[in-house]
Parts: sequence; structure tokens; C-alpha cells
Amino acid sequence: MLPSEYLEQGWCQNVLWDGKGGVCLVGAALMGLSNGQVEVDNFQRTAARILGVEFRGAVDWNNDPARTQAEVVALARCVEMQMGLREVETLGVYKLEGAENALELVGAGD
Repeated sequence: MLPSEYLEQGWCQNVLWDGKGGVCLVGAALMGLSNGQVEVDNFQRTAARILGVEFRGAVDWNNDPARTQAEVVALARCVEMQMGLREVETLGVYKLEGAENALELVGAGD
């Protein structure tokens, strides 16, 4: 399974996984990527680049109390597409609203 698929099943904040099936952005990468720490670091680095933040900023973004599961899933899908792990999707458009940490999925299901 890809990281976004783990996140769809359950999402959490402030821990890698919560013991109830929830994972954070990095926890999902650890569960979903088979090539070890280098690939997980690349996932986190790509997420940070998409968000316009430093490497650790992707973790802080996930842990923001205003963050939603849908936003984290959308970011994970964007990262997977950037890394060549997922086909580019045409069902929705991912749009970053300012680098101030708001990611929204626009067009899918509207």
C-alpha cells in the first residue's frame, strides 16, 4: 500500500502511529515505502518542498491542530506523484494556498 492509502484508513498527529490504525504523514511513509530510510527521507523532503517549508516543516504541518485528514492525504498523493509512485491523477487539482500550510483538494467530488 502507498502512504496515502494508509492515511485514508486512519490519520493521527504528534505520533508516528496511534495504535488504533492512525498514522501521521511520516508514519505512513514508513509503513508504505519498502526501500528504507532513504526513501522515507525523500518522501518527507518532497513533502516539505511542495509545502515550501524546511525538512522538519512537513511534520509540523501534519501536527497543526487545524490540519485535516483530507489535506494530509492530498499532500501524500502529490508526493507520490512527484516520486513516480502514483500515476498523475486527473480527477482533482491539488492547489497550495500560500506556503503558509493550507493544502486543499479542489474539484474532486464537487
